[in-house]
Amino acid sequence: MARHTLLAVLASGLLCCSQPRVEPGACESGEVIASHQQNQLTCEQLRSLLSLADTLSGTATNTSTQRSVMQAALKDFRRDPSGLLKALAQLREHELLTSGQNTSLQMAKVRSQLIFDLNPGSSGKAWPASLQESLADLNIIRAASKQTGLALTEFDVEGWILYTSLCHEVQTRQALKLSIAQRVEVYRMTAQRFEAGTESEQAVLVSMGVFWPSIRASWQAASYATQQRWIARAPLPPIGDASALGYFEELLGGPFEAHATLLHETLKPLSL
Repeated sequence: MARHTLLAVLASGLLCCSQPRVEPGACESGEVIASHQQNQLTCEQLRSLLSLADTLSGTATNTSTQRSVMQAALKDFRRDPSGLLKALAQLREHELLTSGQNTSLQMAKVRSQLIFDLNPGSSGKAWPASLQESLADLNIIRAASKQTGLALTEFDVEGWILYTSLCHEVQTRQALKLSIAQRVEVYRMTAQRFEAGTESEQAVLVSMGVFWPSIRASWQAASYATQQRWIARAPLPPIGDASALGYFEELLGGPFEAHATLLHETLKPLSL
């Protein structure tokens, strides 16, 4: 390419101002990762995106996942800079990142709604293709409701398995042990309960997994009196001779909404 032609291209902003660095943690505050004409993709925007990815996945994402999300954003930026920046602005202003109420059950519902919207099969907002795919891949959806716009993920089901095990543990001093076949049945039952539930019931079913790290830490840090207060009020299933699967089915078939509400009241504040 002739020198004057290259200078013209650079002046028009058609080439990146610098080589994009997509390694998590590599960019510095104020750094421009990529640019196209008047559009700039900054380090702060990618950091905000990774923070959202952590909230969606319910746990700190690993380096490989972070790299995948960042590369997806860069790919969409090259394809449609203004479209990607508009999507990032919407995500950055999302209630999950801006609300001070991220300790509430409502925030679990907001997270579930965003997961539903990011699902390529939803009829919701159209997101840049690569970014949508990378964020959707953070969760495996087991059930979804077009009526409520909520999605139940494997992470949510695992949260209820862990919670049921905690209930079993305080009653018997033994954790709940499920075989592989029983876990398959638990997933089926929970998805079925979600699909048949009201909006408030669905909101509760997506509220356990995302809070679990905070639940466990708060339970272990709680005083004996606090733990006993929860045990006395929780609608724990009868032990009897029920199998592990039967115990889970009993809890899920009972007033499970009360479990989530009481847990938040007793162990608050819980956070995403």
